[in-house]
Amino acid sequence: QRQMCIRDSDKPTEGGNRMALINYLTQIQFAEGAVGLLAQELAALGIERPLVVTDKGVRQAGLLDKALASLSAKTAGIFDETPGNPTEAAVRAAAAAYLESGADGIVAIGGGSAIDLAKGVAIAATHDGPLKDYAVIAGGAARITARTAPVVAVPTTAGCRLPKDRFPRSATGHPCPLPPSARPEALPSGPDRRWLGAG
Repeated sequence: QRQMCIRDSDKPTEGGNRMALINYLTQIQFAEGAVGLLAQELAALGIERPLVVTDKGVRQAGLLDKALASLSAKTAGIFDETPGNPTEAAVRAAAAAYLESGADGIVAIGGGSAIDLAKGVAIAATHDGPLKDYAVIAGGAARITARTAPVVAVPTTAGCRLPKDRFPRSATGHPCPLPPSARPEALPSGPDRRWLGAG
């Protein structure tokens, strides 16, 4: 049975705004300034050295710096080579960075590409074999174990792959195993046509 619960939260955000919590497959925190809760979310998951997965556009727009400023933990590294459509090769490169850096979790900052890549890394860095072995269509969901690296997403677009769909498009087709901190303040900064059509 699927349930979706939306309620107001007493959690403070930047500027003292109240936050909407959406519980559906995972918890989504939606409010202006929700990115300020990133350190709290990482602590709740026991992540002390996250690998940050993003892309060069997010970095150039200054959104990466804003998210990093809210972290109290030291990052294990930043992977900003996310292509527009993540490939297994890109996932493997980021997974290698994850393993080499000694990261203990992942923070995805960006749109659907960065979030999809991060989900792929969460599996590729902790499971053997090609990603197609973990695709839902191939019966792979049962092969995904609790070893999967924890992921926190900070979406920067309205149309990114939040857990609004049971099986969002991704390298694995696996449900989003992440508690995103959605940022409505990022929406008006893009061209109207782009952000209105994205969601």
